Amino acid sequence: MDEEEFAALYRRHRSALVWYLRCHGAGQPEAADAVQDAFACALVAADQVRDRRAWPAWLRTVAMRCYLRALTGRGGRAADETAAVSVLTMADVPDVAVAAGAGAAETRHQEELVLSLLSELPPQQQRVFALCYEGWSTAEIAAQLEMDQAAVRQNIARARAALRRSLLEHSIPLGESS
Repeated sequence: MDEEEFAALYRRHRSALVWYLRCHGAGQPEAADAVQDAFACALVAADQVRDRRAWPAWLRTVAMRCYLRALTGRGGRAADETAAVSVLTMADVPDVAVAAGAGAAETRHQEELVLSLLSELPPQQQRVFALCYEGWSTAEIAAQLEMDQAAVRQNIARARAALRRSLLEHSIPLGESS
């Protein structure tokens, strides 16, 4: 993979990966660090991933492992991997693609509030809801988290209900109900 392809991969997936880790309870700095570490690993392992369609899942898995490793204190960034990342490739890619001005600030504020509300959910509901939000099926979530499909559906319903209540308490308008 050449530098241009890698930069495009980074721009295309960085924000979604940060959001994914934030949905799993990571703070902004921790999520950004774990995603950066995942891309450092991707740079080193670029020739090992043959199917380009596998990159999103591969990056998500590695980013989550980097985050969990940092949480458990088993090491953060590997110096060799981090050194391999070109600063020019990673420079100044915006986290959120929103219009400039007051709308951007409001969008950012609402995003932070939603992430804060997500962090108040029980850990199992956070995991299930994050995977559901990404489009995983109930069966896929059940297999990934080693749960019954009924338990997955129950966790999703409880997470949605809790989030709906919290959003209403904070006077954030809800979209169409699902």
